[in-house]
Amino acid sequence: MIRYRYITLILLILSTIVKAQNIEFIENKGQWDNHVKFRSEVPGGSFFIRNGGFTVLQHNGEDIKQVKEYIHGHGNDQSKRSSPLVLRSHAYAVDFAGSSKDFE
Repeated sequence: MIRYRYITLILLILSTIVKAQNIEFIENKGQWDNHVKFRSEVPGGSFFIRNGGFTVLQHNGEDIKQVKEYIHGHGNDQSKRSSPLVLRSHAYAVDFAGSSKDFE
């Protein structure tokens, strides 16, 4: 019964994050930290499912736009930047107390 509550909670959080957009989880096959079991791209960041909980990573929208423009060479002349390129982000992790650490 508790397992279904966790699943319901995760689905509720995901639905508010993606606002009716499709979300696709990719299984970790060694491409990320071994604590991560699945990862999904969400608007402005990523959603990670790991043993015993999940982590949400969000980036500042304007900062990510500037980083993308810099990487792809668009926008102003990047060699004349007056300030360093900064990407402000935050992450929060939710751990389910008493949950099984064996995730399958």
